[in-house]
Amino acid sequence: MASTRSRAARLGHAGQTGHMTEKIGKYEILRKVGSGGFGAVYEARDPMIQRSVAIKTCQVPDETIRARFAQEAQLAGNLQHRNLTTVHDFGTDGSILYLVCEFLPGEDLDTVIARGQPLPLGEKVQILIGIASGLAHAHNAGVIHRDIKPSNIRVLPDGTVKIMDFGVAKSMYAERQLTRTGFTVGTHAYLAPEQIRGKPVDRRTDIFAFGVLAYELLCFHRPFSGTSQAKILEAIAGQEPKPLAAAAPGTPPALVSLVERAMRKNPADRYPAMEPIARELMAIRDGLAPARPTPHARGSLPLEDVALERPSAAPAPRTGSRVWRIALAVVLAVAAVSALLLWLVPLLKR
Repeated sequence: MASTRSRAARLGHAGQTGHMTEKIGKYEILRKVGSGGFGAVYEARDPMIQRSVAIKTCQVPDETIRARFAQEAQLAGNLQHRNLTTVHDFGTDGSILYLVCEFLPGEDLDTVIARGQPLPLGEKVQILIGIASGLAHAHNAGVIHRDIKPSNIRVLPDGTVKIMDFGVAKSMYAERQLTRTGFTVGTHAYLAPEQIRGKPVDRRTDIFAFGVLAYELLCFHRPFSGTSQAKILEAIAGQEPKPLAAAAPGTPPALVSLVERAMRKNPADRYPAMEPIARELMAIRDGLAPARPTPHARGSLPLEDVALERPSAAPAPRTGSRVWRIALAVVLAVAAVSALLLWLVPLLKR
């Protein structure tokens, strides 16, 4: 056990030394890319198939935390969607639990927002479509994320959006829940009123957080703020944010209406599911004035459309069908000429 603890310590500090030669399981650790209260996140290499992966570790002895970490692996590992981070593996190395996911280049959405650089409205809407599409898939698989926020959204270089971190996710169907009644999980600024009150949550809880994120992306500041966490929670529970039309002038009315409905205090007043949100966003995107393509827009426009099975245009006639019709017309023409000759020849012999 002592060797395992020292190994964990070396892993925890290896990213600072730059001389990492350690492994977790079969995976070769390259560098430390992040840390949290329960462990760290590393960029690593799978030596068997020569690909980069991300490894998230849990190094604490608390059994509830370790059970939640294992639950994250189970819930996220059964979700396969282009807008959700793919889980490759889960295992143990001594006392360390580790979760292996695809390594995602690019940057988190909170970095994009913090930079404050103007983004085309079409690009913002496309990011929201990706998030909505991924959440729709998770919800339909019975998984509530419960921590939707910009730092859990990764924007890849080609514009593809990935939802990350199912660490506090909840199964709608599991008989055993790891969250105690009345215990709030999630990030304060994005909590839904029912989460603050410790009431049961469902997919509409994620929809509220999605609305808060959408508001923030559109105007680059959060709808609910305060000088303390308690003040933020009070604002979420009892105050209305500054109207989005005033916070982000020029936002299409349909988009303003969508975001405001997603952030309604009463869950019954919100959208019942993510699919209607995604479809409305697609309609808003399609109604925007054409703009010069951006890297983000090029990367994912067709994919989310396919994911939600939008009606497509009728396929163009196949070349083989046209050739067959031409051949049939030629045969009919030859037959008509032959019949005419058979009728004329006897007349000419008279």
